[in-house]
Amino acid sequence: KKKNMVALVDFLVLLIVINVVMFCDIADSRKVAVIGSGSWGTAIARRIAINLENRSEAGKNDSEVVHMWVHEEEFNGRNLSDIINVDHVNSKYLPDAILPKNLNACTNLVETCNGSDILFFVVPSQFLQRVLSEIKQSGVCASTTIGVSLIKGFNVADTDNSCQPQLLSTIIQEQLNLSHVAVLMGANVATDVANDQYVEATVACSDKEVAAMVGSLLEDNPCLFRCQVSGDVSGVELCGALKNAVALGAG
Repeated sequence: KKKNMVALVDFLVLLIVINVVMFCDIADSRKVAVIGSGSWGTAIARRIAINLENRSEAGKNDSEVVHMWVHEEEFNGRNLSDIINVDHVNSKYLPDAILPKNLNACTNLVETCNGSDILFFVVPSQFLQRVLSEIKQSGVCASTTIGVSLIKGFNVADTDNSCQPQLLSTIIQEQLNLSHVAVLMGANVATDVANDQYVEATVACSDKEVAAMVGSLLEDNPCLFRCQVSGDVSGVELCGALKNAVALGAG
């Protein structure tokens, strides 16, 4: 019985390894863009770019450039996008983290999205509608593009004199006519991710295979960023939006 149990455990471990490798290979072949260059957006873009770079050095894929949209502004007399691309650091929002050379800051939103298979949305919720409108009008986003929302919050629409809450992932999906939109939520902060400290998050999508593929872009070995997969998009997104309010209420 012990031998059978050991054999079963070994078999399950092998299945897990095969699935991880498979999803990593699928994710590595896709072009990624990050919409937003604040501390959280920069930290996420950095982690994805480092993972792709590491896998390239291991011969698992060609090193892909991760494009990050920057709302241009000046910092210490220089354009922020130039600082990121030349000095490889986001001096304003994440000054202590060195950025990999395959992370490219782009000030043109349409160019950032053009040709991308996966779009990570990491902008303040109040700017999301403006960003989506520009992407939609450009027509560069195909329905097969996978959207990933890392934005905490939800929209309250005034419809027929009644307030109806809307999930931001739903707004992204409807505005851009995407087949799949995932959400990534967790009790972590940008500095922890940027400092390569161990963090956990949950990736949810109606298609769990899509969620696992998105998670594989962030997970690495040794695992610094651990992603749990869920099919409950609404539950995960609402928990991400409400957790801080609950924490404040609890004191």
